[in-house]
Amino acid sequence: MPFAIENKTIAVFRQMLESAKHVLIVSHMHPDGDAVGSALGLTHLLHRHCPHLAVSTMLPDDCPESYLFLKGSDKLLSGAKNMEGCRKAFDEADLIIGVDFNNTPRVGRLQELLTAARVPKILIDHHPQPETTQFNLVCSHPELSSASELVYWVARAAWGKGCLDLASARCLYAGVSSDTGSFAFSNERPSVYEAAADMVALPIHAADIYNYTFNNFSVSRMQFLAFCLNERMRIFEQQHFAYIYISLDDQKRFDASDADTEGFVNYAMKMDQIYVGALIKEQPDRIRISLRSKRDFDVNAFARKYFEGGGHVKAAGATSYKNLTETVQYLEQNMLHELA
Repeated sequence: MPFAIENKTIAVFRQMLESAKHVLIVSHMHPDGDAVGSALGLTHLLHRHCPHLAVSTMLPDDCPESYLFLKGSDKLLSGAKNMEGCRKAFDEADLIIGVDFNNTPRVGRLQELLTAARVPKILIDHHPQPETTQFNLVCSHPELSSASELVYWVARAAWGKGCLDLASARCLYAGVSSDTGSFAFSNERPSVYEAAADMVALPIHAADIYNYTFNNFSVSRMQFLAFCLNERMRIFEQQHFAYIYISLDDQKRFDASDADTEGFVNYAMKMDQIYVGALIKEQPDRIRISLRSKRDFDVNAFARKYFEGGGHVKAAGATSYKNLTETVQYLEQNMLHELA
């Protein structure tokens, strides 16, 4: 059975699109495959089904190199590189659609522009506890695998089973594949496989998408990973917990970009006896924390309780404004307490 989006939601969605002339699509800071895939996938769907619309697509930060193979990635506006262009796109938009974030702080440097915009706004997201006050229409389904899957079901409800073209299918498949670890993470709902089946029914070359997404390490990035695993991982076997911490000096030593640590947290989870993993990465003005779980430990609840972060039960993120040493000690102490 197809995943059901409420008829009322789809009716309002279509009405808002029909009333608009210039749509702006925005996703979250530090974009991952689902952010890029859902934003670009929706862009191509609007080009196909709403040809009267001018569509701009924007990320707060640069698109990761591993997703530059997707059609339209070269046209993405970046808040990091072209803030003036972003302001112009916000000024021109008469409808804004947010994808793959549940609250406005997640858009980082674009938050002020997003909250100040006095135009209708739609949110399409799969994270728990969405912020509703900033949006006129909220399509929230945390039970789904990814925002990219949700975009597919919205499009299918709006425009029918044949809604996809090759460009949108490749982008949405890349997003689904990224957020599910190429279907390796917890995917109990059959809807993700039905959505993926409709995507691969087109010649998307799924194996190539996998290689672009997961088999994309440079030699220096592989050496950086080896260093992190050997020198920056702490393992608490009895508590089934492990974490990796990375300083700015570590990143400078290996000339590592922000995107080079994408997925590093998952290596802590490759040990059979580790149920909870974390990556703690120093940035110039803050500490970024990624959390993962493969049993019943709720990292979303942990992130919210101790860091005002959030995400999903088995994958969450947070920010700390303590220094690296203090953040490591604070996370370790509280995680070990929760796991005791």
